[in-house]
Amino acid sequence: MRTHCANGHELTLENTYTHRGHIQCKECRRLHRNASYRRAARARFYENHTEDQLERLYGITGGVPERDAILASQNNACPICERAGLIWGKGYNDVWHIDYAHDQPGTHRGILCATCNTALGRLEPFLIRVVWYMMKWSPAFSAQIKELQ
Repeated sequence: MRTHCANGHELTLENTYTHRGHIQCKECRRLHRNASYRRAARARFYENHTEDQLERLYGITGGVPERDAILASQNNACPICERAGLIWGKGYNDVWHIDYAHDQPGTHRGILCATCNTALGRLEPFLIRVVWYMMKWSPAFSAQIKELQ
């Protein structure tokens, strides 16, 4: 029989928890249970925070189903670069971003990939100048603009 658990705690009658033939020291069981509770609490906080943020910042009152419907209406892809296969959640590069006018909370314009959202956020104040510059120095860009007209 083992004398210590995997974490080095001594297994004694007072310090041992047995369930269905599985032996675990009470300290490790307590730590594991507390970690499970913390993970569940973080998940609940994230869900509540997401619902609140969708309504407050973006004006999406239908919650996660409405947000997912907006993405589905874009063919589950970024409308600018057509990148797909991203996820919702924490992170920055490989997650979806909801695009909105920062000076008008409660509005949303669509759902973008991180790259396009960042680029748009940085270039939006200068977008007319960017288009003018590209038309001046890129014949291919000018041709694409003329095709759109």
